[in-house]
Amino acid sequence: MATIADRPEPGPEDYKASYGFVALLADSIPEIRDLLNTAIAQKWTPDRFVMSVANTNWFKTTPQEQRDWIIQMATDPASAEADAQSGMATIMSDLQQIGIGVNVGLTGRFTVDDRLRALYVGARTKGFWENEAARKKYVFETIMADPGGHKREDFGGTYGTLVRDMFTLAKDFGYVTPNLQDEIFANVDSIMRSGGTVDASTFRTKMINYAAAKFAPYAEDIRGGKTVAEVARPIVDRVADLLELNPDAVDLTDPLMKKALTEWGAENRAYSLNEIENFARQDSRWKTTDNAMENSVKLLNELGQTFGFLGNR
Repeated sequence: MATIADRPEPGPEDYKASYGFVALLADSIPEIRDLLNTAIAQKWTPDRFVMSVANTNWFKTTPQEQRDWIIQMATDPASAEADAQSGMATIMSDLQQIGIGVNVGLTGRFTVDDRLRALYVGARTKGFWENEAARKKYVFETIMADPGGHKREDFGGTYGTLVRDMFTLAKDFGYVTPNLQDEIFANVDSIMRSGGTVDASTFRTKMINYAAAKFAPYAEDIRGGKTVAEVARPIVDRVADLLELNPDAVDLTDPLMKKALTEWGAENRAYSLNEIENFARQDSRWKTTDNAMENSVKLLNELGQTFGFLGNR
């Protein structure tokens, strides 16, 4: 019967096996590889080896999420690959929702799969994976750090929707700035990076405040929920009718519209439609209209009737 004394002395592979999955990290982490060699040479117990690994610079400076991923790849590469494939599909869906093509900024020998895998691993190992907003924020920032030759105006999805919404708000509230496009892109970038609510509500509030100040006679209507375009519509229609213009050609930059919407009438009130009609008849464009000719003929007829030049009809 064999005794303890008869058992062979454990060899290096026996010690390595006793250290469990932690020893498998030695293949990918030089600091742990050096520690493993020392542990085997000095015949450390498993507890001492694990405690020493926990005291390494790698363990202390590597986030938990990154350690978990590295351990999974080292100990169960099949499940790590399955998780990566599933994660890459999620990243693709995130990109489609954001509105950025997966090939944006992709250059050289890197493939779409390389891009998706890198984004998945990055989001997971940086602690963003479980939080959808934080994950999308990371994906957006990573790609937009180097979008290559791609233009923001070509993006679709959430990004494109926000851009379109802000341009519409700017137009509806009469917002004018020399660099509107750049300002809108900066606003959308900020929203996408915030990880918060993805909508144009903050920009809308800015437009309301701007319009209430610029078009002060109608501030109450604007703060009550109307856009400047809605406030201006009856005025636009009347001015266009009198001056025989296409209503689409009468915008907020028209001198008559500026006067009607930004200046105060008598008694600190907005101008009435009758007053605005009188302004239109004083406009140089009025003189060449059929309305002006008819008005002149009517006036002459009235004068004739009054002074007896024309008989009653």
